[in-house]
Amino acid sequence: METPENRRLLAAMGAVSVNDLLIGIPASLRAAGGIELPPGISEYEAFSALQQLAAKNMQPHEWNSFLGGGIYDHYIPAAVAHITDRSEFKTAYTPYQAEVSQGTLQCIYEYQSLICALTGMEVSNASLYDGATAIAEAVIMARSLHKKGTVCLVPASLNPAYRDVLATYARGLGITVTDVSWDATGALDQKDLESKLSDDVFCCVVQSPNFFGVCEDIAAIGKIRERHSFHYVVVPNLVSLGLLEAPGNAGADICAGEAQCVCAAPSYGGPLLGFLATRRECVRQMPGRIVGRTVDKEGKQGFVLTAQTREQHIRREKATSNICSNQALVALAATISLSLLGKEGIRELATLILSKTHYARSRFMGKKVVRLPFSGPVFNEFVVETNADPEQLFANASARKILPGLRLSRLAGATGNRLLIAFTEKKTCAEIDALLALFS
Repeated sequence: METPENRRLLAAMGAVSVNDLLIGIPASLRAAGGIELPPGISEYEAFSALQQLAAKNMQPHEWNSFLGGGIYDHYIPAAVAHITDRSEFKTAYTPYQAEVSQGTLQCIYEYQSLICALTGMEVSNASLYDGATAIAEAVIMARSLHKKGTVCLVPASLNPAYRDVLATYARGLGITVTDVSWDATGALDQKDLESKLSDDVFCCVVQSPNFFGVCEDIAAIGKIRERHSFHYVVVPNLVSLGLLEAPGNAGADICAGEAQCVCAAPSYGGPLLGFLATRRECVRQMPGRIVGRTVDKEGKQGFVLTAQTREQHIRREKATSNICSNQALVALAATISLSLLGKEGIRELATLILSKTHYARSRFMGKKVVRLPFSGPVFNEFVVETNADPEQLFANASARKILPGLRLSRLAGATGNRLLIAFTEKKTCAEIDALLALFS
């Protein structure tokens, strides 16, 4: 639409019409007949229109959700949002002379310390984008440490999203990703693992609890690692480490995964938070940045970027990773949340989740239309198999505003009508009983 203002702008640019500004775009790439756009509206009208669109969305807090599979609906303390919303945190960016931003560096240092305390590892980086990329970076790191071999063993029970991202990374690096099957308990088949070990295997990844919710015997796999030459990557649920053995105490070389469970609500598109920790002797191959604590010449405590082996700072062929930044604000949220919980708090949280999971599991065992295909120990989720029609089951659930879990046939190629059902501390016995009633 031509207006006096448009004509003045065009004249200032030496153009007669808008088409003159688009002359650099080949005609074959232009939309034939132009683009049909509605007339402009006021800010309030736009706000109202967007509200009407948003009203079509399902509001998670209005539904009884048992979705899991890597992203969990935990309660995040109000203090987390209150502190992270402060402008000095929300708008902060680590400057290129990082040491002038001591507050930012100290926050990252505290995050690293908490990750090390939980995982039993000696060094953590400043965070990564999400759990999937953290695991892929861990595998690349393992290959750099091992210096030979092209095969990475992963359990067939690894989260399929993690495996897909790993496969994408591996394709361009000449890495072969080979599956290890699960046994009758739902855990990694250790005999199959040993049968696939060879001089060409540089890494083995183990997720615990795995995608089926089954807790792996990471210490036993650690003993297999001692008898063979490969690097051992463990992918834990951070909350479960309030009760379960820390990977660093079970022989892991690298610990990586998703930390959303301690700092953020589930949200389509994120944000998420990848963590990666390792042993001290592996630190030179760790991706991203590491903040360290030191003293200046006057003896005052200070924080510095101890390592930053990324492309932005050193030659590309020498970089450990092409990661450009880290999830500093989300890492701060994790730091606040874990600090509020403390050592006893995270143990109590893990115990509460475990008790609710076992409350549900024991009652599912009494259902005639349900079978539990895996007998292994679980922490916060487990698989059920039902002979009920899945479409009817989900229709009944939707009518009652219940999200009964993830359909594994869509995600893991599993046979039968299997659901992965997750539980957090937010689930009440009444909400769990409402889920159970669907299977009557």
